[in-house]
Amino acid sequence: MGANTTVLTDALIALNGENLAQGANEMTLTLGTNTENNNCFGTRSENSTYTLKTASGSVGGFYAPEGSDVLFRDILQNDVDPQLLAAAVDQTEGQVAYILGVRITSHTFGGNHGELSKYSADFASANPEIRIGTLMNVGQLTATGPLTSQELTALSATQRLYGQMHITAVSGGTPSLDIKVESDVDAGFASPVDRLTFTTATEKGAEQLNTLGPITDTFYRFNVTAISGTFDVILVLAIN
Repeated sequence: MGANTTVLTDALIALNGENLAQGANEMTLTLGTNTENNNCFGTRSENSTYTLKTASGSVGGFYAPEGSDVLFRDILQNDVDPQLLAAAVDQTEGQVAYILGVRITSHTFGGNHGELSKYSADFASANPEIRIGTLMNVGQLTATGPLTSQELTALSATQRLYGQMHITAVSGGTPSLDIKVESDVDAGFASPVDRLTFTTATEKGAEQLNTLGPITDTFYRFNVTAISGTFDVILVLAIN
């Protein structure tokens, strides 16, 4: 077990365009499923069947208005669409990343006199469903052109390609970003095919898109087609 131990030193967690990893020092994500008992006459042991998938988790760290206050705001906005969340154990491109829709269920902050103020927040899953994907890109965008590609898998006719984009910071006079997802049969991208095209972005926030297979390509990348200003982004793809 020791060889497979993971130490959290640079975990990633983004919520609707807020990089919560800045100032956080703890994160959990629990995936599961509900079960229902389906015993019938004649059985001699308990039987159960899977019903609905579940996800829950928490994030905590040192209180800062620009980070943790977004959690309290989202509690007040729980009557609107679920917030998009991305999480990974570190910020290395190619790392496994989880994307899902969540609702913030609690937010606590404070501390004793003379101590650093801390916060903690819990969240629970909401549509869209949990997707296990790949962290494609983390960093700052200032120019057009393709970003680092990853080899994923082909899609069957019943699978979907999901793309989630978090814009965590924006600067520049009149910022604007156009970005899309492309696929190809090989890493050289000699004949890239457009798969997802995100809405032109001008401010912090998040967006998730999806498209139905089949797709026989196995290489994928994000490509910046137009940009003005500077954008800090977290980009994730998932196939489910």
